[in-house]
Amino acid sequence: MWKLSRGQGLQAPQRCPGVAARGGWRIALLGAGLLTLLAGAACDSDSIAEVEKVEIAVEPGSITFPSVALNETATQTLFVTNKSTKATAKLQFELLEDPRPGDRVREFGWSEDTTPDGTVEVKPNETIALTVTYTPQDTIKDSGKIIVTHSGNRTIEVPVDTSDLEPDIAGPARVIFGRVPAGGTALKRLTLQNEGRAPLKLERFEFGSNAEEFSFCFPQGDEGPCLDAEQDGAFPEELTYLQTLDVRINYNPRDDGEDLTVFQVYSNDPDERPFEIDISANGQEPCILVSDETGIDFVTGFIGGVTARTVTITNCSPNKDLEVSDISMLAGSDEVFFVDSLPGNLPDEPLIIPVDGTASFVLNYAPEAEVANEGTLEIRSNDTAKDPLQIPVNGRGSNNACPTAVAKARIVGSSGIWGTSLDAIPLDTIAFDASDSTDPDDPNNASAIQGYEWTVVERPADSTAQFSPNARSATPQFFLDLAGRYVFELRVYDANNTPSCETSQITVIAVPDEDIHVQLVWDTPGDPNQTDTGVGRGTDLDLHVLNPNRNANWNASPWDCYWLNVSPNWGSNSSSNDDPSLDIDDTDGAGPENINLNNPEDLAYRVGVYYFDDHGYGPSYATIRIYLRSTLVFQYRDKYLERTGQFWEVGTIDWSGGAVSSIDRVTNSFP
Repeated sequence: MWKLSRGQGLQAPQRCPGVAARGGWRIALLGAGLLTLLAGAACDSDSIAEVEKVEIAVEPGSITFPSVALNETATQTLFVTNKSTKATAKLQFELLEDPRPGDRVREFGWSEDTTPDGTVEVKPNETIALTVTYTPQDTIKDSGKIIVTHSGNRTIEVPVDTSDLEPDIAGPARVIFGRVPAGGTALKRLTLQNEGRAPLKLERFEFGSNAEEFSFCFPQGDEGPCLDAEQDGAFPEELTYLQTLDVRINYNPRDDGEDLTVFQVYSNDPDERPFEIDISANGQEPCILVSDETGIDFVTGFIGGVTARTVTITNCSPNKDLEVSDISMLAGSDEVFFVDSLPGNLPDEPLIIPVDGTASFVLNYAPEAEVANEGTLEIRSNDTAKDPLQIPVNGRGSNNACPTAVAKARIVGSSGIWGTSLDAIPLDTIAFDASDSTDPDDPNNASAIQGYEWTVVERPADSTAQFSPNARSATPQFFLDLAGRYVFELRVYDANNTPSCETSQITVIAVPDEDIHVQLVWDTPGDPNQTDTGVGRGTDLDLHVLNPNRNANWNASPWDCYWLNVSPNWGSNSSSNDDPSLDIDDTDGAGPENINLNNPEDLAYRVGVYYFDDHGYGPSYATIRIYLRSTLVFQYRDKYLERTGQFWEVGTIDWSGGAVSSIDRVTNSFP
C-alpha cells in the first residue's frame, strides 16, 4: 500500500487558514476502543455552515502485543475510517517508542506493505488498515504510541503496549506412582517446558524432605543413558521459548508405606522460585487432577461475546473416591469470569468421582472492555494436599471478533457422512476435520484460521491413545483403543491469536458389537513411557480365552485363543461366524488386547492372562473387563503380576446363564 523508510521525517501540510479558529477540533471516545475526530475541512468557504465536517474513526483505541519470543515478530492491525460523506481526509501517522534505560533498539515498526508514507489521503467512507509490528530484541518491556495527525494538528493518540517478556516454567503439578511393592522399582518421566518468551535459565534441581526412596536423572533421548545432574551435559543451561526438558523420577521403596516429597526446580522464573512438583507413591488418599491446573489463560475474548473453556477434573487416586464439594470463582475475581454446566448436583450436593473417573464443567469469559481481567477459580475437594485448589484465570478484552470452531468426524474406512456424534466399535480410527472453521473478520479467506487445538475432554479409564500426527493438525486421526465414551473438543485461533469463543465438540461411543468381548490392559510402574512402541520398549502380557473342550489345554491349539492361535475354528466347522478372534497382540506395554466371540456355545469359557516377558521393567498390574452383548458385566482391576512366567486365571464366562464368575488364581506357569 505505502512504503516509508524507518526514521524518515514527516512533513505536515498547513492547516486551512481560518478553519481551526472558527470550528477547532473535537475528539470523542465512542465506546470501547473507538476514537473519533471531528474537524472543519473546506478551505474555500467563508461560511461556517458551508464547512464539511471530517469525522475520523480509529480502532482499536489501544494496542497490546501478546508476549513474543526474542527476534520473532508479532503484528496488530489499526483501522482508520473517514466517516465523512464528501470531504477527503489528509492524515499523517507517527509511530513512537518510549525510551527505556538500556534499550536503544527500535522494536516497533510498520509492515512493509502498509507503511504510511507522508500524507495519506482517505476518501469519504473509506477505511484503511495499517499493520504495526513488534520484534523484541531484548527482555526490556516496550511501550509507545501511534499519533494520527490531521492538517498539522495532533488529533488522536493510540497507546501501544507489550506483555512482559519473562521466562515461565511449566510442568505437571503432581507425579503419582501408585502402588509399588517393597524392593521394587518404578520410573516416571516428567516434562518441563519454558512457556515464556525470555530464556529460562536452569540453576539447580533437588527434592524436598523425606526423599530417601526417590532419585532423579536426565534421559538423553529414548536410547541414551540417564545422566545425574552433576554429570557434564546432563541438562542445558537454559530453555528457549517452548523448549522442553525431560526428567526421570526413580522410586525404590523399602517398605509398603506411603511416600511423599516434592521435586524442586530453581530457575530465573520470577514467579516460581522454586517451581515445585508434588511426588507421591503407595498413597491411600484422594487425589484430584485438573486440566490447566497451573493457570487458565483465555488470551483474548471478544467484547460482547462469551468465550467458553471446558475444564476436566480427574480422580488420580488408585483406590479412593474423589469428593468435590464446590467449584466457583473466588471472591474478588473480575465478574466477567463465571462457571456453568456444573457436573452432578453441584452446588447443592457433593460430586463423587470414582477411581479413574472424570467430570467436566465450563468456565466462561465475557469481557466488557479492552482491558486485562484476572480471577481465581477455586475447587474444594477431599484431597487434603490440594484443598482448596486455586487456579489463576486471566484474559483480555478485544474488539477482534472470535473465530468460529467447526469440527466434524467420521470413522476411517466408512462411507458414512461427517458428523458430531458417532457410534463406533473399539479399535476403530476416527478422522477429524476442522476445515469448516471460519473467521468472521475474513469469512472468505480459507487460510484465516491460523491455529487448531484438539483436546480429549473425556475418555475411558486406561485409554492412552493420542491424536495423530498431533493435536495441532486441522485433520488429525484418533485410534479408539478401548470401549467407552469419548468426547473431543476443538478450539481454533485467528491471525491475531484470538481463540474461538465457543469450542466445537465431537462425541464418540465405542461399544463392542460381539456377543463376548474380553479386554486386557495393564500398568507397569517400572516403564517410564508405556506409550512408546518397538521391541523391548515395554512389558508383554498375553490374553487367553479357553474353550472347555475335554482336550483343552492352556497355551495350545486349537482350544486356547491367544497370540499363536488368533482365530481358531470353534463351533461349526462350516462357518467362521462362531469362531473367536484376537484382534491385537500388544508386545510393548499397556495394551489393549481384545478377544471377541460371536454366537458362542452354551459353555463355560475360561479367561486367563500370562506374563510373557517383562523386558526388565519389573512387575505389572493387569486389568480385565468382560462385555456380554455390549454391556460391561465384569471388571477386575490391577491384579499384581510380579514377574515373567506367571499366569493369572481370571474366571469363567458361563454363556448359558449369561454370568461371569471369578477364579482369581495366580500360578508360576500355565496350569
